[in-house]
Amino acid sequence: MEIKLEKKSLSAFNRMSRKMSIQGFFLYLPSILIILSVVIYPMIYAFQTSFTNFRPTIAVPRFVGLTNYRMIIADIAFWRSI
Repeated sequence: MEIKLEKKSLSAFNRMSRKMSIQGFFLYLPSILIILSVVIYPMIYAFQTSFTNFRPTIAVPRFVGLTNYRMIIADIAFWRSI
């Protein structure tokens, strides 16, 4: 008889634990969305833009590949700033 009671209480604990973990996820969701929109998205956009010849006056930036990085490595002012 005791074994059955333990299984029932364990099952109730699992349901309550699952409910609490779902609630915890929804409590963390706003902060996760803020971090994604404020930190991660701009980092990805900056990395993507670093491979283009981006200028605000040009409607569509032109893909230049690693040319921007080659120019930085060859620039003496860059190495002095580090």
